[in-house]
Amino acid sequence: MKNKILPAIFLLALSILFYYSFINKNGSEIPVTQTATAPEINDDWYNTVTRSIIESEYNFREIKDNKYEAVNRRNNMRFSLSPTGFLASERIENIWNVSFELKNIYTGDAKLKLNDNPEILNEEQTLTYQFNSYAIEYLNDASGLRQNFIIEDNESNQSTLKVELQIHSDLQKELLDATKLVIKDNASE
Repeated sequence: MKNKILPAIFLLALSILFYYSFINKNGSEIPVTQTATAPEINDDWYNTVTRSIIESEYNFREIKDNKYEAVNRRNNMRFSLSPTGFLASERIENIWNVSFELKNIYTGDAKLKLNDNPEILNEEQTLTYQFNSYAIEYLNDASGLRQNFIIEDNESNQSTLKVELQIHSDLQKELLDATKLVIKDNASE
């Protein structure tokens, strides 16, 4: 019953907007020669729209000049991204934040040249900063934000990739092993 009431309210609001859109600035009615009908709304339509809205919450949105933001409702986080790194914070209250700033990328002993003028590809839940010899790709979904470093011209696929990030935060940082970094407040011991 509830699912049928929402489309009815939507159609009522749509018909009111449709009616008022045919009145000119003087308040006199503009004659209409055609009658528009609303498409049939069923449960499948409602579920499809709801699913689309939920998925779009993970999309990246441009704020200005190569800077983007994304939210992750499931993890209660907000991300501000730029070509040089990203800032993670609590989604609503913004009580804490952690920034990750890219300092260097090495393949083997070779240091890649960093620059601030990437080509940007924004495809809903995937954001890619494409540089000359590497790319930084961000994926945002219900599991969280993932950051990938993609090396374009790695002559030897056997070379070691080393990424140096500088972390800024008032939170406690602890490296558990070579692949796990934990960032927590002092109260969550």
